[in-house]
Amino acid sequence: MLELYEGLWRGKKLGAGDFVISADEKTSIQARRRIYPTLPTTAGRAMRVEHEYERAGAWAYLAAWDVRRAKIFARCEPRPGSLPSSAS
Repeated sequence: MLELYEGLWRGKKLGAGDFVISADEKTSIQARRRIYPTLPTTAGRAMRVEHEYERAGAWAYLAAWDVRRAKIFARCEPRPGSLPSSAS
């Protein structure tokens, strides 16, 4: 793994067109929407953050890092839940 990060594969230097991608996903992130907006700080008063929320579905976060070019690719996708399996 560390050799790949250094740009080597089996002791040989990787070419300019070679990629090393590190990828991960976080599934079923619970999205929450605050019921009331957050109020900013004012003179003599701290910021106020509403503790009540409503659910806003589940999301999947997908991310990949191009190790050699230091570029990040990421996106969130709505996750409607498990799809029913087809009957055989």
